[in-house]
Amino acid sequence: MKIAALLTLLLVSLFASTVERGVEAYKKGDYRKAFLLYEKAAREGSARAQVNLAMMYKYNIGVKKEPKKALALLEEASRSGYPRALVELGIFYDEGIGIEPDPSKAFALYEKAASRGYARAMTRLAQLFETGRGVRKDPKRAFAWYKKAARKGDREAQTNLGAMYDRGIGTRADPVLARFWWEKAAAKGSADAQNALAYLYLQGRGVKKDAEKAFSLFLQAAQKGSARAGHNIAFLYEEGIGVKKSCSKAVKWYKKAARQNYTPSMVSLAQLYLDGSCTAKDAKKAAELLEKAAKRGDPAAPFALAKLYEEGEGVRQNFKEAAFWYTIAAQKGDPQAQYNLGLLYYNGLGVQKDPVRARFLMQKAKEAGLKVPGTL
Repeated sequence: MKIAALLTLLLVSLFASTVERGVEAYKKGDYRKAFLLYEKAAREGSARAQVNLAMMYKYNIGVKKEPKKALALLEEASRSGYPRALVELGIFYDEGIGIEPDPSKAFALYEKAASRGYARAMTRLAQLFETGRGVRKDPKRAFAWYKKAARKGDREAQTNLGAMYDRGIGTRADPVLARFWWEKAAAKGSADAQNALAYLYLQGRGVKKDAEKAFSLFLQAAQKGSARAGHNIAFLYEEGIGVKKSCSKAVKWYKKAARQNYTPSMVSLAQLYLDGSCTAKDAKKAAELLEKAAKRGDPAAPFALAKLYEEGEGVRQNFKEAAFWYTIAAQKGDPQAQYNLGLLYYNGLGVQKDPVRARFLMQKAKEAGLKVPGTL
């Protein structure tokens, strides 16, 4: 028995040594060496190496991206009950990576890892309860799991717990506790938490209003690559809130966020190009930005783009395109779009003339609170 125990300890030590060397190589950017070391340890049965190797296959790091190989490695590693393997495998089933999505299977895997005290598994469980994927939607249980994971120091859980306190989901609203958890997550470098904290300081909710502090927090988040934070910085520069007003810096930050495909920045930048208040007027650029944002599903872009097509500003006048984009905006509940589309139907511009549909759309806009001139 003693010899068997000693052999087991020796094997574990050898696995650990090989995996640690792989980790060191990975940190140094020597992905080929890391891959070979992980592969060796994985073949010998190290669950940690199997997971690390799976992540390299998943993210195309030092090896060709092969989700199915990653999945097979995680399946093997999870048999030992290794919590990280259970969670990573759960994510594959949750998101349908290399396999058909199966949120219920993901739930079971997260639950098994959470029962072993693994904080990240608790966070993933909370997300399923919050969204109702693979399990009945239950905000209170989501809140409870986020709280458990947050207390264990999970940054994502702390960020999401702050959001639940802020919005009063699964618990009573409490901006002070929202700030408490966001501060913890922000201190660990969470860009989402820094963004959220910035809003509290900007609005003075649960904290003394401080626009300069808000700007600083947005900047920290933007430096981590948050497009949303970059957009907010642009807005503060545009309006001169918490920082000296600067049109050039506003345009610079809007452009940066737009390049990251953040559609609100595309719309804001388009507006600046249209009114020429902060940069040279350029309706053509505005139209291009609005079309890109609209095709990506931005809620504000379709109406603005429809108006350009209707008026022939920045694009060739095209009532058919105007009607198309007004329809998209109208379906999203925009009363002005409903009214404008109604006018196109009434006059037969870009669509077949239809006075009945025209009145229906204009009545809908009126019922939504739009002041409609004249009689319908």
